[in-house]
Amino acid sequence: MNRDYDVALVGAGLAGLSLAVRLAALPRPPKILIIDPRTTYERDRTWCSWSVQSHPFADCISHRWPEWTVSSGKESVTRRSDRFPYQRIPSDALYRKARTLLAQAPSVTWALGQSVLKLKETPQSVQIDLSGGNSVEARRVYDSRPPEFKSQDGWRQIFYGLEIRCVGATWNPQKVSLMDFQQANEHGVRFFYILPLSSDTFLVEDTWLCPPGKNPNFSDQDILSYASEKIGGSGLEVLTHEKGTIPMFAQPKRATSGRIAAIGTRGGAVRTSSGYAFTRIQQETDALATAYPSLPKARGGTFFLQFVDAVFLKAVDNHPEKFPHYMQRLFRRVNPERLVRFMESCPSWLDRWSVITALPPWPFMMALRPARL
Repeated sequence: MNRDYDVALVGAGLAGLSLAVRLAALPRPPKILIIDPRTTYERDRTWCSWSVQSHPFADCISHRWPEWTVSSGKESVTRRSDRFPYQRIPSDALYRKARTLLAQAPSVTWALGQSVLKLKETPQSVQIDLSGGNSVEARRVYDSRPPEFKSQDGWRQIFYGLEIRCVGATWNPQKVSLMDFQQANEHGVRFFYILPLSSDTFLVEDTWLCPPGKNPNFSDQDILSYASEKIGGSGLEVLTHEKGTIPMFAQPKRATSGRIAAIGTRGGAVRTSSGYAFTRIQQETDALATAYPSLPKARGGTFFLQFVDAVFLKAVDNHPEKFPHYMQRLFRRVNPERLVRFMESCPSWLDRWSVITALPPWPFMMALRPARL
């Protein structure tokens, strides 16, 4: 292994790989070191988003759905957009694509099975101490290691899902159930999420939005009972499991004076109001690669969305029982393409106005003053 690099990417998840692919494709690519504790890349998650912008992983999309539903009890809102379908990328497909592209780049070196023990910044470079006993230097470091947080830090989105086979299912394969609310109170907001993967295969997730200090209990049986009721059919078979936790609070600034930049979830790419991150990470890594070797300036629209998300979460914290009502109002009253652009962090001013005016004014006015980024 060399000891001197232009760029070190700490962590090779979605953010690290997305940036590595873009940097390696520059006309004059930097010398890149990718550091990751994994040695193999298997399917460990699913990324879903609406298709609002191009990215290097378009051929990894396994499914597209033009219809999406938000439900609560007997009330249901279904919206449709053929222009911006909801889409799914399995992580193993993206990992294969990224590693194939990077294998063609002679400027890329991998340090797999190693963790970063310490980053020490100097005026000229960053010294990186690795768990294997080596030390290397890079002129710039992009750090995407998952941030550590506790249940007391703020609201979290916690999910547990099963990919199941259901013979004789009656579900419409063109439609995604984004949120089917089951509970909303001071203990948290619970909803189920259904992605039809084929006529008889589905990803069904039990999702909780948990306030500080609360943690849900999950079981396969809860998901299977729900799937049997909603999807129909018989003979449910569990194929895979999936779980995760997404922070719904602003991440503290983690970049140092200039040579180390936090990216991905660590850098605040997750929309705190929704948990969506795929498109934001593509936007972020586009901007980083375009600006390299400098760092891009923060976009003004980002601060607006951070403020709106902070107000929204404060309103939910004040009245968690109203969260299903807020979401149904948004999906019912806002043009679906405007709502998609807002959810995916690329709204026009008219999109922003449409979302703001669709929500009930009083709870959000009450939440406005105390909101902090």
